[in-house]
Amino acid sequence: MLLQAALQLAFTRFFCFIWLLRSINGLQALELRDKAKEYMGKGVSQAVDNVNKIIAPRLIGMDPRDQKRIDDLMVQQLDGSKNEWGWSKSKLGANAILAVSIAVCRAG
Repeated sequence: MLLQAALQLAFTRFFCFIWLLRSINGLQALELRDKAKEYMGKGVSQAVDNVNKIIAPRLIGMDPRDQKRIDDLMVQQLDGSKNEWGWSKSKLGANAILAVSIAVCRAG
């Protein structure tokens, strides 16, 4: 399954597609899955909603060349979840944050 993020600048759109993979040992950042009947519990509509409703509004007007600031905003302020290994990204989903981060990187 793929998750796509699109970053719209004034006259150009940048895309990122990421494969959704399963954590093999729990040490990786946590993907957000729907766990509903659709797609055998592997749907990502909640991650997509997080991109559209939480992440995107906060990125409007930010300079995509400031990658670290954008990544820190998404990981530390908007998500803020931690475990014993560091930032787990379990609130917004690592899949949502990664897709947006790569789209920003391509734009910057």
